Amino acid sequence: MNSRQQTILQMVIDQGQVSVTDLAKATGVSEVTIRQDLNT
Repeated sequence: MNSRQQTILQMVIDQGQVSVTDLAKATGVSEVTIRQDLNT
């Protein structure tokens, strides 16, 4: 698991529900990249 995926996981744990848009903004990548990370 890379650092971006760890950040995504931590945000979901902390907030319970997080939008793809918010994850993209927090990690500095596109929404497409976030969706790819969530599918892996």
